[in-house]
Amino acid sequence: MEAETETAEANLDRRETDAGTVLVLDTEAYTHRYEFPPEPLLLEELYRRHREDAVALVGVATDEAYIRSDADLDVRALVETASETAAAAALDSRGARDGRVEFLAGEREAAREALIDALTRELSSAPAA
Repeated sequence: MEAETETAEANLDRRETDAGTVLVLDTEAYTHRYEFPPEPLLLEELYRRHREDAVALVGVATDEAYIRSDADLDVRALVETASETAAAAALDSRGARDGRVEFLAGEREAAREALIDALTRELSSAPAA
């Protein structure tokens, strides 16, 4: 687990936003056919390690994304906002409690950018914790 987490850390993309740093992991490029640790576990560990210097972590795979943040996020509202700019992605909050969002694989880039934009807007307007 430690080696996998350190390798993933080296592949994190840092996006500076008005809300703070949002970390993005392209799990499609990072993970392989057999995943260990599973994406949710890996992303949770990465966010735990970086929660002091990042407001959120987004992991994006072929047709799903996971969002981690300490902010009180309404994932359904976030997906609704993201859908305004990425309607063709058919974004769907499949696991609002665990921050899981599904989308059409062919619209991966549009979904990723729309989710990050919506997340940034949500975090910028959220009251400080």
